[in-house]
Amino acid sequence: MGQRRIESFLLRIVIEDRPNNEWRGRVQHVSTGIEEHFESMADLLRFLQSQAIFDETALPQPMPKSLTTSNI
Repeated sequence: MGQRRIESFLLRIVIEDRPNNEWRGRVQHVSTGIEEHFESMADLLRFLQSQAIFDETALPQPMPKSLTTSNI
């Protein structure tokens, strides 16, 4: 079965009132505190993807059978 984790971000977006509706802002990865300013949606998405890369070593690992209470 696949595993998942949940990532949280704080996001502040400023949409300029101009003909091309430019987006800019700041995003922060809550668990690491890493913060990035962005000037486009593409920059925002790159940051989100870089912080949410699935890394199995970041997930809690099952307890080895030798340490479970049924073996004590």
